[in-house]
Amino acid sequence: MQRNSAPHAAGETHVRASRTVPNGQTHFPPRTDGAQRCASDAVSPNVSPTASPATSSIDSPIASQAFSHAYALCAANDFVGAARAFADLCLAYPERTDAHKAFGYVLCQLGDYRHAVAPLMIAVARDYGDPEPLYFAAVCMQRNGDVETAREMASDALDMVRRTGRPSDLHDKLTRLIDAP
Repeated sequence: MQRNSAPHAAGETHVRASRTVPNGQTHFPPRTDGAQRCASDAVSPNVSPTASPATSSIDSPIASQAFSHAYALCAANDFVGAARAFADLCLAYPERTDAHKAFGYVLCQLGDYRHAVAPLMIAVARDYGDPEPLYFAAVCMQRNGDVETAREMASDALDMVRRTGRPSDLHDKLTRLIDAP
């Protein structure tokens, strides 16, 4: 059975469909999109199963396997496959903030800034106070040409960093984004 990814995941990222084979495992067709793309060094999120505390409360063995698979694709730098997997997880588990956050991060890695904003803002709305998805949404807005909105978002994220005592590297990145021409 084939499943298509979320409509906003298609287009620029060329998200592939998968099918379930008789043994119950998901089969992914061979890649045909050439070399994997990666965004610039400004966009390198920490996409890992431990990136969100919500990951520890996975609600079923199937969900656990699906999330592990998506994170493994990301760790293997298969960002197109990871984008498809996280898009499917967002559809299957819409309440999972970590799925939306990881989907947005992977779209950033692919350079699909236009589509990355929506899942990142869902993560921001659900876990307000975590500055990282807001920073990446600001980067996406800047890359999309909306510099003023990017600065406002970065300023809000910087306030969150100050309140939460997050590492200084995020503080420095946000400051550079706010000061960018």
